[in-house]
Amino acid sequence: MCIRDSRETIGTDDGNRAALRFDGVAQRMKRDLTPDKPTPRTFSVWVSDDADRVPLKVRTDTEYGEVVLTLTGYEAGHEVEVAMAPS
Repeated sequence: MCIRDSRETIGTDDGNRAALRFDGVAQRMKRDLTPDKPTPRTFSVWVSDDADRVPLKVRTDTEYGEVVLTLTGYEAGHEVEVAMAPS
């Protein structure tokens, strides 16, 4: 479920980029569609605010802590590279 969206500027390896940010909440479900764990998890996704909508960054909370994926390089028509942020 998306709970908020906004426009932001985020820093990337290629400089600052205009981005759309989507914040949401996810809930793990059992096969019978009842909640598996009582605590929902929050996440944020940033995509470029242009026609390409390139995924620039993803942040989520897990039972192991916060996980952040950041785009490290992009060339149209090629595979996307991601790297874990230092903890």
